Amino acid sequence: MRGLDSEFAQLLSRLRTPHKRPNLLLAPSYKRGAYDSHAIDCPFVFSHDGRFYMTHIGWDGAGYRTGLASSVIWFTGAAGA
Repeated sequence: MRGLDSEFAQLLSRLRTPHKRPNLLLAPSYKRGAYDSHAIDCPFVFSHDGRFYMTHIGWDGAGYRTGLASSVIWFTGAAGA
């Protein structure tokens, strides 16, 4: 079993996201009744006509809804951004 654990750990290290940030870029709102009160998942970023858009899925504890955000500025990578 130990060999299998080692192989699995090696696989995970190859598949792990190479650029981690210490804080979440997306987080639940924790606001009662909000569509994203419990969780946010599946961010998908794209650009169109000079704007950036991001679709994402919010979960309110009972169901899922899709959100859409837009901006003319893309993520800068600066701390706290």
